[in-house]
Amino acid sequence: MFTFHTPGRLLAAFVLLSGIIATAAEPAEPKPQIAAVGAPFGVGDSAGNIRLNSTGSAAIRWVARRTGTLSRLWVKTRTATHGGAADSSYYAGTTGMWQVNTYATAADGKPDTARVLAGERFVPVARMQHDSTEMGNATGEAIGLHLNLAVTAGDELITVFQNVDPKPTENYASVNFLYSAAGLQGAQGRNERDRAAADSLYGLDPREIVGGMNKQTWYLPGNNYGPFAKFLPTYVQQYSDGTAVGQPYYTAHSLESGKEVKQRYIVSEEKTITTIGAFLTAADEFSATIFINGTRRSAVTLSGKADQFVSTPLPEPIKITAGTIVEITATPHVAGSLKSLYADSVFNKLIGLGEKYAWSFADAPARTVPIYPVYR
Repeated sequence: MFTFHTPGRLLAAFVLLSGIIATAAEPAEPKPQIAAVGAPFGVGDSAGNIRLNSTGSAAIRWVARRTGTLSRLWVKTRTATHGGAADSSYYAGTTGMWQVNTYATAADGKPDTARVLAGERFVPVARMQHDSTEMGNATGEAIGLHLNLAVTAGDELITVFQNVDPKPTENYASVNFLYSAAGLQGAQGRNERDRAAADSLYGLDPREIVGGMNKQTWYLPGNNYGPFAKFLPTYVQQYSDGTAVGQPYYTAHSLESGKEVKQRYIVSEEKTITTIGAFLTAADEFSATIFINGTRRSAVTLSGKADQFVSTPLPEPIKITAGTIVEITATPHVAGSLKSLYADSVFNKLIGLGEKYAWSFADAPARTVPIYPVYR
């Protein structure tokens, strides 16, 4: 209720009411939100490696993505092809002797050591050279663990890597993962046991993590020297029918400021886009524009701090059908606020990353940039 006592107050009330009417007639652009709207794929700052240079172990807890025979589980390693001198932080000496066992997972998330499903012992550099060469890339650094397991989609398993060389501090190699300097958020930042947990933000099942054992104590998440929730699982599951799926990205490259980025998505089914999301690795604010089959449809502003998932709702949802090409363009104002993520060349070949994949970075199709549509 308005009470007017003077002409001055009457004028002020009229101006205020006019402002309210004007605002109602012209909806404001949706505001950026800091929200737990995750990317459909792994995101991070760089590569991170766990050196197997002690009696401790490293582990990937992973979930079968399909039902069938899982012939190989591919992992990213650092042995002798890249990484600098032989005494680098990645490897040393002969690269050691790895014992790699895959177990069923117990209720607490640890390996059920009474249920060894597959096991191998090998010299990492020799296996890497064999497997990467077999995939047509002698300088790749991927290892394909020979599992040959019958799995059902949703099965939870854990693969444990241990260097059993008698001199592990002198002869060792590393397992590599996508790394987040500020620490993983949501389900991947803890030992999640609920497969329905809603805050899995990296395109993974919420139970999938990197862990390790140090002095007979398991750290999940963690590594072979203690708690460390900064590694995101990096793997490719290869099935006997040739299908390969997984979280292939293991590192990232900073994109320059002032240059337009275009990220492309090929949609496989009917959906409704409600929001544009992004993962920022440096504080920034910029406009993101969405195109549907080449036609500009809408734009929003995205902003946030470093190592944040951010999102902004579209002014109006956009319905799309199977086969639609969705493109999102943005021009970051701060170098490194957006990064292109990339995988080992062997992983590229296995999964088929590129222009015809579900997502791709227009400038380098085998890579991807964490700016994405969010569906209802």
